[in-house]
Parts: sequence; C-alpha cells; structure tokens
Amino acid sequence: MANFFETKIEFLKGVGPQRAAVLQKELRIFCYGDLIQHYPFRYEDRSVIHKIKDINESMPFIQLRGRITYFDTIGEKFKKRLVATLADDTGSIELVWFQGISWVEKQLAIGAEFVVFGKPNLYNHTFNIPHPEIDTIAEAAQKVGFLQPVYHSTEKLRNFNLDSKGIAKLQYKLVEQALPLVRETLPDGLMAKYQLVSKKLAVQHIHFPKDEKWLETAKIRLKFEEL
Repeated sequence: MANFFETKIEFLKGVGPQRAAVLQKELRIFCYGDLIQHYPFRYEDRSVIHKIKDINESMPFIQLRGRITYFDTIGEKFKKRLVATLADDTGSIELVWFQGISWVEKQLAIGAEFVVFGKPNLYNHTFNIPHPEIDTIAEAAQKVGFLQPVYHSTEKLRNFNLDSKGIAKLQYKLVEQALPLVRETLPDGLMAKYQLVSKKLAVQHIHFPKDEKWLETAKIRLKFEEL
C-alpha cells in the first residue's frame, strides 16, 4: 500500500490546497509519508492541572482549568493583542495573544470553561500566559494520553492554524488511517534478538505515546531502523 503514503498532503481531511502549499514551503511536507515522518521534537506532560494560586516562577509550563470572565482586543496594528481573563476557584490569570487573534477570539465566550496550557510569565509582579494553547473541556478529553507531542512549526504555519496543536490534529487523523497499512521492515529474528517492537507500534507511540515507557520503546525501534 505504498501508494497511500505517496498521497498528496492536500487530500488529508483538514488540509486542502492552501494549507498544503504552506506545509510544502515551510516543512517540505508533500505527501502522507512526509507528514507521518514529521516526528515530535519533545513531549509535554498533561497529567496535572494546577490551581492559579499555586503558580510560581519555577514552573516551565502549566495546565489550568477555568472559565473565561473577560476578553477584548486591545491596541492597533503592530500593537494589537487579544487579552482574556481565566478564573478558577482560587484566583484569575491574564491570557494574551499577539498572533492568530481573529481565530482565537472566535473560540472564546464569557462563562465558557477551558483547559489552558502554556508558559507562565511574570510581569509587574503578576503572572500571565502569552499564547497559551486553549481547549474546550470536550477537546481536552479527546486527547490521547498525557504525553502530548510538540511539533516544529513556523510563524507562517501558525497563520494557517498549523501550530503544534494544529499539526497534532492532522497527525492524529493520518496515524489512525495509516496504522493498518504500515508494513514491517525488519526480519522477525532481528526484532526478537534486540527486543524491538513492531514498526506499527513504533509509529503509533512516537506520535501519541501511552506513557514514558512506550515512548522510549518507540524511539529505540525507529533509531535502530535508521542506523
């Protein structure tokens, strides 16, 4: 079924001609095979939801759950930004976006509950989160596992809603279709000797690992094959 992996990327649901053009230009992704081999460069642990009152400077990234109590677009031209307030039962924090404002604004609603993920920034003795990922409760529940993949993206890709989160959504659709068609590339004897998992499982868990153990197993298999 090699032809499946040679399918032009524009035919994947959610891509289309415009997104395909920017994927080709920015990441050299022309077909299904190119996308499925666009592996995450790191993973984020989404197993913990913090309370706003517990945020401190030592936290590189945080995940919060709360309701939007305010949002508005402020400034003009290059200084334009979208500011929102997220509140839980312990306090509130400001969220701010400088890019993709129109798209994010459409997702927000006063009183709506979201799961937010990002890097806290201390400014004037107050924490905010620039450019956080934001999911509805339903979207957050659909995510596979607690280790979320992070993919390389660019500013141009983000203008087409193809940040890491957008690419992950495309990967999920593709991996789901591709797994039954993934062929084994190593002999059984070699796999048994070095205790390697199948190519199918390696592809599945390099993108959406069940846990740290499965992630390491997938990496070992793919690195062995590459060598």
